[in-house]
Amino acid sequence: MDYKRVHNVTSVNTVKRRSPEERYWLSFKIPTIVKEYGPITCINFCPVKPHTFAVCSSLRVRLYSPQTRQIMKGINVFKSVARTCCYRQDGKLLAVGDANGVVYVFNVSTRSCLRKFNSHNQAVNVVKFAADKTKLISVSDDKTICVWDVTSQDDKPIVFDDNTDYIRALAVSASNPSKFATGSYDHFVKIYDLESKTLTLTIDHQDPVESLLFYPGDAMIVVCGGSFVKVYDTYNGKCVAVLGNFEKTVTCVCFDGTMSRLIVGSLDQNIKIYNSETFTLVASMKYKQPILSVAMSPDDTALVVGTASGLLSIKTRELSKSSALKNQLLVQEKSLRAGSLAYFKRTATNNEEDNNYVVETRKSQKLAKYDVFLKSFQYGKALDQVINNKYKLFTSLSVIEEIIARKGLRVALSGRDASSLNPIIKYVKRHIMKPEGEAIMIELANELFDIYGSHLDEFPNLASLVNVVQFKINDELNLQNELALLKGSMDMILVTSQQNSI
Repeated sequence: MDYKRVHNVTSVNTVKRRSPEERYWLSFKIPTIVKEYGPITCINFCPVKPHTFAVCSSLRVRLYSPQTRQIMKGINVFKSVARTCCYRQDGKLLAVGDANGVVYVFNVSTRSCLRKFNSHNQAVNVVKFAADKTKLISVSDDKTICVWDVTSQDDKPIVFDDNTDYIRALAVSASNPSKFATGSYDHFVKIYDLESKTLTLTIDHQDPVESLLFYPGDAMIVVCGGSFVKVYDTYNGKCVAVLGNFEKTVTCVCFDGTMSRLIVGSLDQNIKIYNSETFTLVASMKYKQPILSVAMSPDDTALVVGTASGLLSIKTRELSKSSALKNQLLVQEKSLRAGSLAYFKRTATNNEEDNNYVVETRKSQKLAKYDVFLKSFQYGKALDQVINNKYKLFTSLSVIEEIIARKGLRVALSGRDASSLNPIIKYVKRHIMKPEGEAIMIELANELFDIYGSHLDEFPNLASLVNVVQFKINDELNLQNELALLKGSMDMILVTSQQNSI
C-alpha cells in the first residue's frame, strides 16, 4: 500500500474560494472600453464566424471585431438616432431601426442599403429577422407591429395594433418562423402566430416590459420589466420563476453560447448570470454605469456591455489550451503527407479515444522530510522537523495532528533533554491562543506536563509555560469583558435610533 501524504488542515476563517462558475466569468480579461457618442441601446452578434458584433449609438452603427476589439466598419447614413439592429441568421444582412420610424436593411459586406421601410411614424425600438430569413419584424412607439417581406418589392407590411402603449420588446422563435412575442409599456406580453395572423396568448407582467427572450423550443419566455425578471410558460401563461436580485429596472437579457446561462443587465449597474434550468444566481459583475444592452458571442469568447453614458465594455477570453491544441493537431493531421517522418510520429501526440486502453505509469512520489519520518514511524524527528524549521502553521499543525491520530505523541515527546524540549515549549507558548490549532496545542501542552511535570526543576521553561498560559487566559477574559461592555453600549445606541425613527 502506498504511503498517503499529510494534508494541511484548514482554518474555519479562510477566505471563501471562488466557485468554478465564478472563475469562468473572471477568465474574461480586463475590458476594452470604447467611448461612443450616445447611449448604447443595442448590441447584436453575427451568428456566423468570425462573430462580429454591431453596436447602435447616436446616429451610427459600428461593426466590431471581437478578436481585435477594433472597429471594422461603420454605417452613418441615418438622419436620426439608430435605436436597434439585428443580423440575419446567415450574417449577410443587417437590419436597423431609427428614431424617425424608418427600418433599413443593409448588405453587411458592402454596407449598401437594400431596403428602406417607412410605415412607422414613431421610433422603432426593436427589429428581428424571423427564422425563415425572409420576414423582418419591427415594433415601435406608435404601438404597432410591422412584418415586412425583405424578398418582395412590396413595401406594405402586415400590421398588428393590439397594444395600448409603447412597444419596447420583441422576441422571435429560433425554430418556428411564424411565432413571435412583443412586450409593451402597457404591462402585457403578447404572443402571435404569423401564419394565421392571430394573437395566441396574452400575459400580464404587471410592469412595463423592457426585453424578451424565448427559450430554445419556445416552451418558455423570459420577460424583463421593473426590478424583476420572470419566466413564463408559453402554453398557459403561468409564471415559472421570478428572479429578483435587482434594485432598479432590468433593461436587457441574453443567453450565453450554450444556452445554459441567462445574462441579465440592469440600471443598478450589475450584470447577473443565472442557471437557465435551476434559475439560481451563479455569478455577478459590477459596472460603473447603468446598463442598457448586453450580448455574448455564440462561441462564448466575448462579452459586450453597453451603458447609458455611451461606454462600451468589451471583455474577451482565450480558449482553453486543450481546445487550442486539439484544433492545432487537427490542422496538422490534415496536412500530413503519407510516408513523411511527421506521419510516422503522429501517434505521439494523438489524444486517446473512448475505445483505447491506456497503460498507467506509476511515478514515485517525492515526499517532504516530515513525511519521510512519519513513513518510518520516527515521530520525534517528524515533530522536530516541523517545529525547528520555517514551515507554515497549518503544515506543523497537520503533522502534530497526524502524530496524535497515530497515538505517537507520547513517543515523540519522551526522552528529551532541555535543549531538545525548549523549541517545543516555545512553539506552544507562541501558538496556544490561536484558534486555528487551539485543541492541538492544548493536547500538546497536557502531554508535556504529564511527562515532565514532576521534573520542573530540570526544565525551567516548562514551569514558565504555566505562567504564560495563565497570563494569556486572564488577558482573553479581560478582552471578553471589554467586548461585552462595548456590545451593551452599541445595543443602547441602536435601540435609541430605532425609537427615534418610529
